[in-house]
Amino acid sequence: MGLDKEPQDLNSLFDSMPNKFNLAEKRVIVDLRNNIKDIISESFSKSVVIYDLKNGKLILKVSNPVWKTEIQLRKDQIVEKFNAYLGANIIKNIVLH
Repeated sequence: MGLDKEPQDLNSLFDSMPNKFNLAEKRVIVDLRNNIKDIISESFSKSVVIYDLKNGKLILKVSNPVWKTEIQLRKDQIVEKFNAYLGANIIKNIVLH
């Protein structure tokens, strides 16, 4: 940005950024990562990494196949717990990697 351009309003600058900079989703990820032990359990937090949130899909990295199966079976309960913690229906689904 050169010195000859007019200053931009911060809100319009954020609105013009691509979706990969969705600050609301990033804030949710940080909040869930910081409080995962309280939301689900400590053993869950040791085996799962909250990786990303895109369009209501929470992407989790899972350490082993046993945990992957367990999470798949309890996916709806986990979504409910995360949404209850957030106080809103933000997470629609869980994707496992």
